[in-house]
Amino acid sequence: MKTKKIIATAVLTCLTIGTAIAQSFVFDPPRYTCYKVEKKIAVDGVMEEQEWKNAPWSDAFVDIQGVESGKTPTYKTRVKMLWDKQNLYLAAELIEPHLWATLTERDAHLYMDNDFEFFIDPDGDTHSYFEFEINALGTEWDLFLTKPYRYRGTSLDGFNIKGLETAIQLYGTCNDPSDIDQKWTLEIKIPFSALNVGVKDGTQWRMNFSRVEWPKYEIIANSYQKKAGESGVGNEENWVWAPTGIIDIHLPEHWGFVQFTDKTTGNPTTDFQWNNDEETKFALRQLLYLEQAYFKKNGFFTKDLKEVGWETLKKEMPKKNVSDLSIQPIIYPAASVVKISAQAKSGKWWSILNDSRVFEGK
Repeated sequence: MKTKKIIATAVLTCLTIGTAIAQSFVFDPPRYTCYKVEKKIAVDGVMEEQEWKNAPWSDAFVDIQGVESGKTPTYKTRVKMLWDKQNLYLAAELIEPHLWATLTERDAHLYMDNDFEFFIDPDGDTHSYFEFEINALGTEWDLFLTKPYRYRGTSLDGFNIKGLETAIQLYGTCNDPSDIDQKWTLEIKIPFSALNVGVKDGTQWRMNFSRVEWPKYEIIANSYQKKAGESGVGNEENWVWAPTGIIDIHLPEHWGFVQFTDKTTGNPTTDFQWNNDEETKFALRQLLYLEQAYFKKNGFFTKDLKEVGWETLKKEMPKKNVSDLSIQPIIYPAASVVKISAQAKSGKWWSILNDSRVFEGK
């Protein structure tokens, strides 16, 4: 079920580099319904079971900055998902005429190769989320993030997804520039127990998927190598399921939604059930961005909604698209911290802290 777009013109504070980036962002996160299977899926990279054939593909990946960037990914990337009582199953297809990879050590920084990545924030609070990367050689990197890097989050590279299973299928030859390849596919099994979470019919997670592609390479001594000067971070392409608006995948508030259903593939489809409270959370975050910008300029937070620019923001945003900007937020400022709370139309209270964590309660 497609829901309305919410257009934000607020200032997005990017603490990673200590500057405020003014941007317009369309809050229209992709949604995916994950169907249940009654039997185990063989993790072999080929998606040959009927359950996989019946499972819907996601939308094709887009540039991380969104369609507004004017960039279109060179090659198509899609994912599928299934689940049973114990596991989440992921599958992906990456069209690629030049299969190559170099990193073979576990927990290496695989984004320095062409790779595939997934991110999971089970409770949607934008903190305490999981990341996994894999390249065409099957090298893996799994880690746990305490919170986004721009809020000085810590990445725990020593974290391992216990019981993880992965498989790669190459449609071509890796690291052989003498031929043209087709694609690579992969399957991944993630035990829910490894993430210390459970799911049931109707459970929703915030998730995202990313593909890093290094487009500039040359062939030297019959092997692929990045062109001189093109090997540093910033020269790669970033293609994702849910665009974040800037070149930073670590904005969980912009990731997509995955809904688990007890229905199995091949049965009548299940519509995604949009939770209108997400609009309240989104509105709270826009006010937080304004507060952060105000703090950067003045050295303190304020309770004055007019002073921080809230009324101006509401006027700039089409009311038909941002119904929950009508909330009456309560701001609790202190010397260097702030909490903002508001009641959603559902009756629930939601709050956000200055480190971006959102939670239920006042």
